Amino acid sequence: MSLQKPLFIGLAIITICLASCSYQKLSLDQMLSQDKFQISRSSEGINSITVSYYDTVSTYDSPYQRFMLNSSDKPNGQFNVYDENGLLRRTLFYSNHLREGKDTWFYSDGQIMQEKVFVHDQYVSYKTYYPGRFIIDTELSDTLGFKRHWDYDGNLIYEKNYRTGDYKEWYSSGKIRAKGMECPGECFTLQGPWSYYNQGGNLDEIVFFHGSPDPEAWDSIYHYQGDKIISIDRVKPH
Repeated sequence: MSLQKPLFIGLAIITICLASCSYQKLSLDQMLSQDKFQISRSSEGINSITVSYYDTVSTYDSPYQRFMLNSSDKPNGQFNVYDENGLLRRTLFYSNHLREGKDTWFYSDGQIMQEKVFVHDQYVSYKTYYPGRFIIDTELSDTLGFKRHWDYDGNLIYEKNYRTGDYKEWYSSGKIRAKGMECPGECFTLQGPWSYYNQGGNLDEIVFFHGSPDPEAWDSIYHYQGDKIISIDRVKPH
């Protein structure tokens, strides 16, 4: 009998914990449900909402995210999103219930985190920033142009032309590191010859790929010293 008492108490504690955890999750979901996002309008005609737990709910498929993705119920004009501390975290614009122009996201200190551009509710480009205004990425949609990436110091690291598949990569010094061809659009399959350079800017090797998503799926590698080929590696037939 003495052994059953701790077991009973343990089960009771687990039951209470599970009930409490379920209640807390349900309570959070209720607080973040679409019905809680009451749109207010200022005397200047700016529409806005306030979102609790903004830094959490803005990063996953939350009721807030689903609310913002639905443009049909948004009034025309500027639309601001504030966090629970009253800080502006996002501002965008609606016309005829469609997103138009810039959709700008902010860090809590007011610096720009991301800028997207929409035309008739269709995304056409974006820029994402490190704190301090250095750009991480800038991208046009895969039918329009380029994707570019910078390092924390503001040096351009790579660029891809979405229409042609042309790809270039640089060292932080600005010297070319690699160049070649990927399949067009949001695709990472390496095709044809790729040239790789050392940090001094000299050609190290040319690798010939046969269009497989596997970056190791090459046919041959030509190793260079200066302008001369010093050795060749070829894939052995199976």
